[in-house]
Amino acid sequence: MRSQLTRRVFRQIVHNAVYADACCACRPAVQHARHARVTSTPSRVHSRTWFSFAKEPTRRQKLPDYKPGLKEMTELSQALAKHERPPSRATLAQAFTTVILDHTTKQSKLVEDSDIGLMLTTFRYLITPNTEEDGHRLSVEEISHVLNALVTAGPDRSTKAPNLVTLAEALYEALKSREGVTDEIRISSLKSLITILADRYKPQEARDLLAELRAMDPSLVEARQWTDVLVGFARIDDQDQIMKTIEIIQDQGVPYDSQVHQSLLLYYAAQKNVSRMKEWCEFGKAKRLDLPRKAQVAVLKVCTNHGELEWGEPIMRAYTDQEPSNKADQITAWGMILRWAAAKGNGFDELDRMLKLLVQKSMEQGSKIEPEIRIINGLIAIANMKKDAYAAERYLALGQKWGLQPDERTLTLQFEYRMDSGDLDGARAVYYDLKSHWPSLEELGSDMSNKFGGLHLVNRFIVKLCERKPLKYDLIMELVADLQERQ
Repeated sequence: MRSQLTRRVFRQIVHNAVYADACCACRPAVQHARHARVTSTPSRVHSRTWFSFAKEPTRRQKLPDYKPGLKEMTELSQALAKHERPPSRATLAQAFTTVILDHTTKQSKLVEDSDIGLMLTTFRYLITPNTEEDGHRLSVEEISHVLNALVTAGPDRSTKAPNLVTLAEALYEALKSREGVTDEIRISSLKSLITILADRYKPQEARDLLAELRAMDPSLVEARQWTDVLVGFARIDDQDQIMKTIEIIQDQGVPYDSQVHQSLLLYYAAQKNVSRMKEWCEFGKAKRLDLPRKAQVAVLKVCTNHGELEWGEPIMRAYTDQEPSNKADQITAWGMILRWAAAKGNGFDELDRMLKLLVQKSMEQGSKIEPEIRIINGLIAIANMKKDAYAAERYLALGQKWGLQPDERTLTLQFEYRMDSGDLDGARAVYYDLKSHWPSLEELGSDMSNKFGGLHLVNRFIVKLCERKPLKYDLIMELVADLQERQ
């Protein structure tokens, strides 16, 4: 009876109704329903104050924050959809070039493909004949400038970006139809279009345009452009077209040298495609091509991460036989030697002894080189691949023994292995240290394109915190606020 009475009282309180017992004088004479509710007029909710101090500020509507030029192009898109009067062509022409100008001069965030879609709509509107505003047209120089800037201003190369490709093709076709276009503008625009098509999953079209460029002047075709086409075919994993492209460039007198070969190996190594990487290494060996040191480092890292130590032993031997060219190359070589030894199962004492010998050897050669923290980062990365948090902590202790201060990369790796091992309290402590390495919002200004170390792991951290009981609500909301602040 007591629990039933308690439920009834709280139910009335929740519904903003007065509890009335059967014997109460304020009980209504007739109840039309069992759960009759007393409705009340909603009153204005006031925040608590202390002697009228610290009042809650009046909420104001936050206006959308447009990047320069996008507001006018958005108004055009809405006007065309609603059949309303659009902004003037002079305003739209200025807005069209402002988007790219803002990127090239201020080095601001890369233009997203959705924003390029607005640019495409605006450009199609501007090239449509109009007798009233025919004088406000984009000049040849402006069109060429936008096309050349799209090579670097577009979104990340890992995305297809269909609007970017369509806009680049429309800009080039508009240049071809114009009169008075100089050869310099035509050639630079064609080269930019070739690069965009090769980077955006259209290497076949890029290769056809290279033939058009060669028809103008064979000396205009560079080995770098053929490299872009080869990597483009590698991106869609079309091995037949890669071999066909190699035959074409050899027929045209462009040698398939180590630099061209390196581009394919670097791509497959970055994609962690071990089978393709090994296949093209054997292809280069058959052609007796020497791997540049940059390609050797990329291949050896994949070998240590995926247990291909026996296959990569000849490459490691060739890498260590070469003398480093500078201090940075020397540190990279030390890091690879220790990384290779750690992948083969050498203990921490052996790694410490090897590092001492490497430093002693550099002193005997008259150029004392101190180890850097990126050597330790490579060892921790190996431990993270193996999900071995104990080994990662030992490698971190090895760096502290040598007096190496953790950098942003070190803290990111430490944040990752502590989180994956279930040490969420330890991961939380590392997260606060990692945040201190991020640039402040005042330092960034309007440019939010920076890649913050460990920011991609915060979502995983939030998921793991939500799965653990009891729920740490304050910490979760703090992490969410950080993500919203730097989205």
